[in-house]
Amino acid sequence: MAKSSLELIEELENREVYHWTEMARFALLTEVRKKVIGSQAATKIDSFLKRHRVKRT
Repeated sequence: MAKSSLELIEELENREVYHWTEMARFALLTEVRKKVIGSQAATKIDSFLKRHRVKRT
């Protein structure tokens, strides 16, 4: 079964290193969530993205 956006984001939040394709997908989910959940939560997601470095492999 496909993972929901929330499940995917929770999984990504628990990891330290990301493949660049995962970060691209995560960023797309973030944009979708901004429209759904509002700007306050989107700001929290944005700060999460800034805290984590992307490792291109």
